[in-house]
Amino acid sequence: QGVKLTAKGALTKLIVAKWPRQFHKHFVEAIFYLNDYRSHKTYNKFSASSNSADSSEETKFALCGKEMEPLRRHLYQYMLKFMQDEHKFNTVCKLCQDIIGGVVEKQIRLDGPDGKKAHAVLTDCLSVLASKGIKLRVSREQHLDPDVVDERVLRLEAARGKILSKIFKKNAMENIVP
Repeated sequence: QGVKLTAKGALTKLIVAKWPRQFHKHFVEAIFYLNDYRSHKTYNKFSASSNSADSSEETKFALCGKEMEPLRRHLYQYMLKFMQDEHKFNTVCKLCQDIIGGVVEKQIRLDGPDGKKAHAVLTDCLSVLASKGIKLRVSREQHLDPDVVDERVLRLEAARGKILSKIFKKNAMENIVP
């Protein structure tokens, strides 16, 4: 438990503070990596260090398998928690294009040699898309101090949230539903 808290603190204070877009930039890669799916042409193309004789080094941090699914989902939700709405929107687009689109276009083969891992990648993708964590924070009013902010700023933030929500829904209808 202490290691878990230390790791979360390090991720939050060091990585998120210094590079706020890191989780967004590597979210789809994390899904492929954590499921140890190596058959995609772009994602999870890491190789073990040259001085390592052990091939298990490549999968040391993979959390593949049904028993590790709760841990993977916890990590995805943790990553989503630190994304801004724009990053979440772009992440949804990448998930739809790279994973769902990859399954449709047979770039991710559900019936291939890595079929179980491909199913896990698709399942994780769909669970993220259905999760509360990926939803946009439409109302930012609770994040603003009402004593400092006037009525115009509150209305502007509410309008911004509504526009983002409409764009998000339109994108979902165009990219996910078909």
